[in-house]
Amino acid sequence: MVKILDNFTNDFFEGINNACITINVIWIRFFIIMKYGLIGMLILIGLLSLFRFRGAYKGIRIDQLKDYESDKKFAEKVMKTHIFLCVIYFFLGLGILIGFLTRLLIFLIAPYERILILDLINFSGVIPQKYIEGVSSYDNAKTPMEKTIFYGIAFFSFTGLVNMLLGLRFMILYANKSHTTSFRLFLTGATTCILCGFTTFMPIFLRI
Repeated sequence: MVKILDNFTNDFFEGINNACITINVIWIRFFIIMKYGLIGMLILIGLLSLFRFRGAYKGIRIDQLKDYESDKKFAEKVMKTHIFLCVIYFFLGLGILIGFLTRLLIFLIAPYERILILDLINFSGVIPQKYIEGVSSYDNAKTPMEKTIFYGIAFFSFTGLVNMLLGLRFMILYANKSHTTSFRLFLTGATTCILCGFTTFMPIFLRI
């Protein structure tokens, strides 16, 4: 009876490990798509900002024929704003693609942040600390199950950052309109990053 129970337990945990290994392969492929999707999104937003700058500049040039002095300061403001946005988004996209920006953010932020959601889950201290540490970072995740849990946390960290970028983009893009939806999107992203970490997903990006 004991032997049968041991065999059942071993088969059960082996099945879980095999399932986690399969899930982890899917996670890695998913993160590859997310990485290059984010790079493409940032570069595309940069290009759209550039096109908006050109369109705004042409429109302002026409208006300046009527009243040059009144539009001059506004034209300069528009040009500087769109050029700044172009540079920022291109810098972010290329920085993630090459990896130098990812390494810089990890170096500056990672030592001072915690995955708050893990602290909340283990507030009572019921879960042994070694299990918490095992899913707290990419390097600490050794077993297939630990990696599966870590990838899940990293996914929410990534979506939080994307929501922050999109919320900020919309607030700038529709500066003359209500910011309620854009601010809510930004706040949701910021809250998610606070809970799951701002740089949790970044070590994965460096290895894919």
